[in-house]
Amino acid sequence: MWRIPLDSADAKDRSVALDALERERAAGFRFDRDRRRFIRSHEALRRILARYAEADPAELRFEANAHGKPRLAGRGPHFNLSHSGEWALVAVSTDCEVGVDLEIERELDYLPAARLVFHDDEVAQLDAAPERLRNDFFECWVRREAYLKGLGLGLGAAKGLEPVWRRGQSETAPRSDWRVTGLSPGDDWKAALAANATEIRFTELRLTNEASDDRSP
Repeated sequence: MWRIPLDSADAKDRSVALDALERERAAGFRFDRDRRRFIRSHEALRRILARYAEADPAELRFEANAHGKPRLAGRGPHFNLSHSGEWALVAVSTDCEVGVDLEIERELDYLPAARLVFHDDEVAQLDAAPERLRNDFFECWVRREAYLKGLGLGLGAAKGLEPVWRRGQSETAPRSDWRVTGLSPGDDWKAALAANATEIRFTELRLTNEASDDRSP
């Protein structure tokens, strides 16, 4: 699991060449800050994957499944990227599919939003504890989104998806061959990692510059 600062002094542009689709997506952002963060997150993704693929970051080529989940063309590690605000997370695995989601906690109309994409059992848990609504909503949201991304499905499939969250459980198993666990990236942030594996174990790395990275358990 790679943690990437998008606004700090360590996040200087690395002049990694993006492909035409990445440039097109970057051009679609209205605000310069959002465009810059998108570019930096995708430059960082290329730098990370290049370490595993032993290739030049600019030479990596991506393809996508029917729902748009990217993968490296040819052989390479499984990966997933999520970015929100000034941070991005990249999950990489050499042997199983992964999904990751990162969200800034914010105010919104939680229950109506939950009813659109959460399983009825998850909505019932939220409704039963109004004092925990904000925290529980984002706990459920990131786990559900990470699982969807791991499966390679779009958000439109979310409502029909089995429950992926139970209050008080640190890890869930929506299917026998998948695990989903919550992460704690910082105050006012929620994140989750999903993996097509019987257990989740990972090392967290922080991408800082080309020559080194800060490691923490």
